[in-house]
Amino acid sequence: MKTIYALFGIVGLLAFAGLAQAETVTLLQSPPRVVTTPGWACEGISFDAGDNVHGYCQQTTSRSAGGRGGNTVYTSTVYEAVWNTSGLLLSNVECGVATQHGPTITWVYVPSYSAANCAQPGGNVGPFVLIGNYWYTITATSTDGAYETAASNSGPVVIAF
Repeated sequence: MKTIYALFGIVGLLAFAGLAQAETVTLLQSPPRVVTTPGWACEGISFDAGDNVHGYCQQTTSRSAGGRGGNTVYTSTVYEAVWNTSGLLLSNVECGVATQHGPTITWVYVPSYSAANCAQPGGNVGPFVLIGNYWYTITATSTDGAYETAASNSGPVVIAF
């Protein structure tokens, strides 16, 4: 009888181990126009019905305003981006440019874009999750719960469960 219980115990553990799957973390590819330097950022913010990740990327440059005490001028070109769940970039379209000089930020949007559909990455702060040895900030979850997008120190990622 002990042998039967032991056998069921092993089968049960194997069945449970088969159901438990590790998360897969994939870095989202940056658009070719966005140089991967400290002046860039991308963020996935939502999923569509096909589990594609929608979000934004930006490339920020700076230049001196000249003279003593002049404020530096920062220019951020923002792109609307779509990735698949493998992290591959499917599309990226420039949607606007934000220029900051001192406390003033001026936006110029590409036609058909506005503040409602063109935003700088970094505005979403979700719950934190520890995967392996790394912390991620969850920014969106797919409708079916199979995927999440997250921000990390290494860049934006998609997490498959």
